[in-house]
Amino acid sequence: MVEPKSIFKNFLWVICGLMYLVTASLWVVLPDTLTLNLSTALFTIGFSILMIIWDRRKFQKYYSGPYFYKLISLSISILLIFWILAAVNYLAYKHPRQADISDMEHNSLTFETVNMLKNIKGKITIRIFGRKNEILAIKALTNLYRFENNLIDVEQVDIELRPDLVKKHEIYKSGTIEIEYNNRVDQITEASELALTNSILRLTRKRDPQILFTKGHGELSLEDKGKDGIYNVAAILKKAYFNIFSENTLSLFDIKENTDLIVIWGPKTALMRPELQLIENYLGRGGKLLVGLDPTFNGDKHADLRFMLQRFGIKIDNNIVIDQLSFIDGSNGSVPMLSKIKGNHPILSIEEGPVFFPLVSGVRPGNNEESKKFELFFDLKTSPFPASWADNNPEEMVKGKVVFNQDKDFKGPIDLIGISRQIDGPTKVVVIGNSTFVSNAYEKYGKNFNLFVNAISWLVKSGEIDEFNLPLGKNEPVFLNRHQIGLIFYFSVLFLPLVFIVLSIWFYQRKKKL
Repeated sequence: MVEPKSIFKNFLWVICGLMYLVTASLWVVLPDTLTLNLSTALFTIGFSILMIIWDRRKFQKYYSGPYFYKLISLSISILLIFWILAAVNYLAYKHPRQADISDMEHNSLTFETVNMLKNIKGKITIRIFGRKNEILAIKALTNLYRFENNLIDVEQVDIELRPDLVKKHEIYKSGTIEIEYNNRVDQITEASELALTNSILRLTRKRDPQILFTKGHGELSLEDKGKDGIYNVAAILKKAYFNIFSENTLSLFDIKENTDLIVIWGPKTALMRPELQLIENYLGRGGKLLVGLDPTFNGDKHADLRFMLQRFGIKIDNNIVIDQLSFIDGSNGSVPMLSKIKGNHPILSIEEGPVFFPLVSGVRPGNNEESKKFELFFDLKTSPFPASWADNNPEEMVKGKVVFNQDKDFKGPIDLIGISRQIDGPTKVVVIGNSTFVSNAYEKYGKNFNLFVNAISWLVKSGEIDEFNLPLGKNEPVFLNRHQIGLIFYFSVLFLPLVFIVLSIWFYQRKKKL
């Protein structure tokens, strides 16, 4: 008859064995939770030592027998094999390789990204800030980059466990990816190959884009920290490594050759014809232009600027867009709000709004002969008529009585942004019927700033990619979610080993009886 004490002791040995299995599983599945893994490992080792001390009489027989020396020899051999495997694993981690055998190469990076990564010679650190369920999928994407270039390190930060790092790196959204290269840092919130590749391109480019903001006409100031300035815009652009500066174009003889973009943002007085001619000559050489033009109530001061813009395919009217279906509360429709951006252009590739424009003019395609040289995009629209229209009588706004006039006004939907790209050349022009939507007063409305930065980025593209040249049917890499990974873990790491252990015990007992 087996003593209860012996049964209890054997039960504890089984528990000890399971603890080693759990410890090994934790190191494999959750290698980044060092506190949990070390605590479990130390507890298991301590528990084993206590069991050996308690069962020391049985172990004394093994110490004095020939099996103990065989065990020591076997343990040393296993340890040597373990170190060899560890060295192989380290080399494999530092020089990763993979083969994609799917029909459409679903689990590979595009040709453009691979070529870009081959040309990078410095170390890149990619940090993933998120919750555990978000980090797994994002890390699967970033690991594809590490497979192509072993100078890329991928780190992950659980925002719930490390709020200190979240504060240090100024992370405001879970799922943010931070990329660091040569002491330059960029952050993206979209976990896609296109966004990550363009971020690396921005950090590794040899020259930062030069952006000229005009001044001297009452434009919104980059230095003004008040509610009417665009100091926050300047901070965002500088953080994205754009070199921005202000110039009075009336004092210039020519635009410098290295100027990548001219921004005319919210002028209150007219630009003189020599200035406009200077800008037009710059555009004729393949330059880029961004214009934010507000409606004026006391006569049109920007007729010459409007005429120049028509040559590039965009006509901006001096009117007020009214949207009585989607607007900011209290504005009576004069501040249109777009909750959903439905456009295929890269400038409009922002997450769902809202984006709003306080007192905005409508834009439409130019119909002159010169505009045929440009490819035009008009995708940011208000609600359909009769909910929205462009009111061409600014005096109605002053009086506070805005109504649709069949003879003068334009029926909705009304376009709020015009995008023009030269068909056979590099010239680009973007025109928005409002400038104050990115003033400091609206610093908490990030989608407005996203739209502005997207416009800047598209205009000064310096090697960045609008879209990948993907074959038909190409999908994003296939990533496993948290539940799928958990299923694989429990089935392969826990369930199957336990099944084999039970079967081995059963076969051993059966053989013993025979």
